[in-house]
Amino acid sequence: MNTFCHQLGIDYPLIQAPMAGGIVPPSMVAQVCEYGAMGSLATGYLSLEVIAEQIDQIQSQTHRPFAVNLFVDYGSTPTTTFRKPDGLIALEQEAGLDAPQTYQLSAAPPMDALIALMLEKEVPVVSTTFGLLSGEHVDALKSAAIKLFTTVNHIGEIEPALETQQSDALVFQSALAGGHRGGFSEAGHSDIHAFTQRLSDLSIPVIYAGGLSSADDIRQHMQQGYAGVQVGSALISTVESSAAESYKQALISQGHDRTCQTTAITGKTARGLSNAIANMVLDNNPGFPHMHYATAALRQHAKANGLMAYQSLWAGANAYQIQHIDPLKSRLETLCAAFTASH
Repeated sequence: MNTFCHQLGIDYPLIQAPMAGGIVPPSMVAQVCEYGAMGSLATGYLSLEVIAEQIDQIQSQTHRPFAVNLFVDYGSTPTTTFRKPDGLIALEQEAGLDAPQTYQLSAAPPMDALIALMLEKEVPVVSTTFGLLSGEHVDALKSAAIKLFTTVNHIGEIEPALETQQSDALVFQSALAGGHRGGFSEAGHSDIHAFTQRLSDLSIPVIYAGGLSSADDIRQHMQQGYAGVQVGSALISTVESSAAESYKQALISQGHDRTCQTTAITGKTARGLSNAIANMVLDNNPGFPHMHYATAALRQHAKANGLMAYQSLWAGANAYQIQHIDPLKSRLETLCAAFTASH
C-alpha cells in the first residue's frame, strides 16, 4: 500500500473522476469505494437538497472514504432572461426542436451552504473545480479534518493551490482528459512532460488525470512519480453508469480518437466527441454557465430522441481504446491490475 492510500484509507490509488450531469449515480460512487478505490460525487448543477440526499445514499452504502466535488463560484446569479446565440437557435431548428429563443440561469447553492453541508455530513474529502475556496472556508474544512484536493491544469496553478487552499493533494488534469478543464485560471493546459518534471519539487501527492484507459497507461504514470490516478471516461462505459445507452455506444464504437476541445456547449473548454453541437459556430459565446443553460433544451431534446449530433458526449482522448461495456467491478479489476505488483 503506498503512502497516499494509507493517508486516505483506500486500497488502490485510483479515484473515480467526478462527472456532473447524472453520469455516475450515488450507488456507483459507493461501489467504487467498496472495491477499494475512491469514488467521487459530482455536485455541479445540483440543488443543495439533492446533494444532501446523494451524500446520504453513499454513506448508507459504504463506510469507506469518498470525495465530494464542488464547483467553486462566489458570484451571484442574475435572474434576467437572456437571448440564445443565433448559431444555437439555428442548430435547434436543424434538430427539429421548437424551443424559446431565450434562457435563464439556475442559481447554484451558495458556497456558505455547500461548506456547511460538507461539515454536517462529515465528508472525508472535498475536491474543487473551477475556483479556489475562501480562507474562511478552507479553515472550516481543515478544522474538521476534511482533506482538500485541488484540480489544476497548469504549472502556474500549483503555488496558489498550495498557499491559498492548503491543498492535501493536487489533481493534474491534462489536456487529454474528457469533460471540462477543471482548473481555476485561464492559463490552459501545461505540457504533460513539463508538469511531470515538477513532481519531485512538491511535498504533497499529485494525482494524474487524462487519457487513462488501461492498466499500462496507469502504470506508466505511477512510474513517473504520480501518487495516484483519476479515471473518468473508462468508467462511463460500464453497466452501472447512468449515462444514456446511446452515449456509451458512441464511446465504445469510435474506432479512433474522435474527440475535440470545445467551448460551444457550456462556455468552458471541455473535451468530448466531435459532433454538431461541439462544432457549433457562435458569433458570440457568453461563457460559462450561460452556454450550459442556453444549450440545455437542445441537449435534453437530443438525449430523449437519440440524436447523437446534438448531445454533449464528454470523453477523453484515449476513450476509443475501450471497445465494450463491462460491469464496474470487472473494469476496476482491469484498471487496478496496474497496482497489483506493489499491492
